[in-house]
Amino acid sequence: MKYTLLCYWRFIYGCPIIALEYSYGAADVLAVGENGMVIETEVKVSIGDLKRDIEKTKHRSFLKGSSRFCHYFYFAVPKAIAEEAKEVCNRIYPYAGLLSVGSWEPKTYERAPVFNILHAKRFPADKITTEQLLKLARGMSNSLCSMGIKLMKNKCK
Repeated sequence: MKYTLLCYWRFIYGCPIIALEYSYGAADVLAVGENGMVIETEVKVSIGDLKRDIEKTKHRSFLKGSSRFCHYFYFAVPKAIAEEAKEVCNRIYPYAGLLSVGSWEPKTYERAPVFNILHAKRFPADKITTEQLLKLARGMSNSLCSMGIKLMKNKCK
C-alpha cells in the first residue's frame, strides 16, 4: 500500500517530494507539494490498528487544530474496510482525511486505485522551509538506512 500511496501523491497530485517511513514510526508516507504544503499519510490495515492510532501524541495536537508542520493528515486503508474506517474517522479523527486503496493487479501492471473517501481539514501550519526540507531528507534517509540494516541482519540469521 505504501508504494501505491507514493505513486498517488507523486504522480496523481504532483507532489515533488515524497518520503517513505519518515522518522521511523512518525509517518508512513510524507508528501510535500510545490506550494510547500505537507501531507502526512498513515497506513492502517485493520480497524483495530486505526483505533489504536489515537494513542500517538500527534493526535492531541491535531484534535486541538494544530500541527508543527503538517498541513493535512490522512489515513489510508484497504478498500475492504473503507466504509467502517470512515465511521471511525468521523467519530475519533474529525480532522483526518481517508484514502481507500484497492489491490494491485500484477498481470496488468496498473497502479492500484486510490479513492479519497474523506477530505482532510487543513491545519494552520506555516509552509515548510528549506531547512525543514533538508531535515526531512536526512530523516528519511536515516530511517531507510536503519530499516535496511535491520533487514540485512534478519536475512543473515
